[in-house]
Amino acid sequence: MRYKLLILCLFFYANTYPTSKNRNQRLHKRQKTFQATLENINTLTITPNVEKKAAPLSMDDIVDRIRNHKPIDHTVAFNDELFHMKNGIKPEKTVFIFSRGYAGRGGAAIYKNVGNGMFCASLFINTHIINGPCITFDYKDTRNWFNFAQKSDQACFGKVFEETARNTDIENIILVGSCQGATTILNYIAQADKSSLKKVRAILLESPGISLKNLSYEVANHHIGRLPFRGVLIHTFFRGYFPHYDAKAPSTLDYAPNIPRDIPILIGHLQGDHLVSDETMHTLVSSLREVNPHVEFVTVVNKKANHATLHEVKRFCQLTNAFFKKHGLPHNEALAAEWKEYRQKAQS
Repeated sequence: MRYKLLILCLFFYANTYPTSKNRNQRLHKRQKTFQATLENINTLTITPNVEKKAAPLSMDDIVDRIRNHKPIDHTVAFNDELFHMKNGIKPEKTVFIFSRGYAGRGGAAIYKNVGNGMFCASLFINTHIINGPCITFDYKDTRNWFNFAQKSDQACFGKVFEETARNTDIENIILVGSCQGATTILNYIAQADKSSLKKVRAILLESPGISLKNLSYEVANHHIGRLPFRGVLIHTFFRGYFPHYDAKAPSTLDYAPNIPRDIPILIGHLQGDHLVSDETMHTLVSSLREVNPHVEFVTVVNKKANHATLHEVKRFCQLTNAFFKKHGLPHNEALAAEWKEYRQKAQS
């Protein structure tokens, strides 16, 4: 089965890899025709604790409205709790910005490309990691635009962040990212003007990676046995299959020395993650801590969990709420108290 996967990858590569000249022409054309706006990346604000004024829409209803370019100003229900969902950025004193992981055709996302940002944010809301108004959006994860936290992803995140930070009614911003979305946050804040980040109070990152190249080698090591040069082969396939991906772009490790020095950051990692190895994660965290002493790191040991599903692990939810409480940010008091009790017992 592993070798069939490799053969399939190479088949696609042989039939899709563009010449250098055509590749540059195609990239140039796309850079001219796509510009991130709040509308075309499906920006939504989810506000909790609303009164029921009409029958709430389902997640499928919301995604259908997004796909058909219909306005959204509706009540939705997550775990029997009511929320209001509206297009664009709704100003509140404190907001979360949620940056989702990959939702393209080859991934496990329930909603492909469109609407998955809102759906994934709902998972963090359901588990009480996000406790307040949340701004969500979609990355361009189609084959032609996927680039794993590089220019187009940073443009999408940057558009939402800059519009949010510019709003004078918003005083506090909490960034939450998962997988590709977590990596995008790190890459963006490392390059941003540090004065533009003054409203950022904390950052929570679930299962960040460092590059598509590194991920390629992890995929190869876990799924293609001992075939020589398996990592090189998978990465070469990705380079051809995703024409907007730049193999020569800096990695998150390259950006690490430029991250802000004073923003609290909590990073969660699953022990034995098949997409981001323990060694890779420890290297990343060490690099970040050389610059920012406020970087906290936790390794979650849970054999039932998978990559980027730490939000389903209650102990991780307890820790994140204790982290937010420590920094005076919106949190679930019960979960924060449970973490405190757990730590006291562990230390006794």
